[in-house]
Amino acid sequence: MFINGLASDLTAAFAANMQPEMTESQYIMLRNLFMAVFYQENSTILDVLDLLSDDPKLKLKSLLGNLPTKPLFNYFSEDYLSADAKRTRRTLRGRLNSFLIPKPLYESLCAQSCEIDFREILSQGKYVLVKATTTSLGTYEAVTIGNILHSIFSKYAFERLALNEPAKPFFVYFDEAQYYMSEPVERALTGARKTGVSYTLAHHELGQTGMSPSAQRTLINNANVKIYGSLKWKDMKDGADILGLDDRIALGTVKPGQFYIKAGKERVFLKQFPVRFSIKKGGFGKGFFVNAYAKTEETKAMLKRITKSAPPLMYEKTVEPEISKKSKSFNFNPHGNMPFSL
Repeated sequence: MFINGLASDLTAAFAANMQPEMTESQYIMLRNLFMAVFYQENSTILDVLDLLSDDPKLKLKSLLGNLPTKPLFNYFSEDYLSADAKRTRRTLRGRLNSFLIPKPLYESLCAQSCEIDFREILSQGKYVLVKATTTSLGTYEAVTIGNILHSIFSKYAFERLALNEPAKPFFVYFDEAQYYMSEPVERALTGARKTGVSYTLAHHELGQTGMSPSAQRTLINNANVKIYGSLKWKDMKDGADILGLDDRIALGTVKPGQFYIKAGKERVFLKQFPVRFSIKKGGFGKGFFVNAYAKTEETKAMLKRITKSAPPLMYEKTVEPEISKKSKSFNFNPHGNMPFSL
């Protein structure tokens, strides 16, 4: 079940922002390829590309004997070799090749070893900062990497439900959250209380999340803390209703650095940065950032506030040594063993 769900989530991550949109046949083929490759030993995404070649029969011989179900076997022994499937394979091969052209993506997704163990991250409370910026990777690539990493992470988060002891608290922060409102994120939000994973979603407009109105309303109603400032006119009524304010204009006239915060059902305050929150890092645990759009200085400042050895209140003015500018490239796979293998 772990492999089946992960294959679907990774396919959704590639398809979420792909232009032109992925067709149904392309989606099914890529999902089945991920699932089939996951059952092979020491496989990587390069094996997926090999199976998308014009003549994949030689590669299929070693694949067919390891497939877990008869329907998947029938797909690769019959449907996958049809004339229509050949055109689909060519299109998918071009799309995946294009995605893997940037060196950082190739080195991470096609690596033969892994530097990230998601089980260890969750069990030991380690920090992970994903600085997949659009300037270095491109918009589609940065968002896709964020969604891929979160898909893998969320699988292990739900795996913690099988443990008898209480899960250690952990948090996920999404900057420009509207780019990550995928099915795995929605599922993780609904299961946050069970898994011990808390989410912070930062975005500029109420309608940016890309979710249906009913799903967006569910998300807003279940958020423990809501923070709003300087909303555009079209969002002021919704924001005022959520905060319980009589005057929607107040949301459009707040000064720079001011914001409204609602904690719980009734308490609403107008605040000014810098401000002391009564939310300490001990309440969240250590966490996982997807910070695709924020400036480097903003990312460093946020990380410094949370990684302090003592638990001071967030946004408190302090003087600290700079974080080293050196960064280590990372490789990852869904198991923490070999890329895309279990």
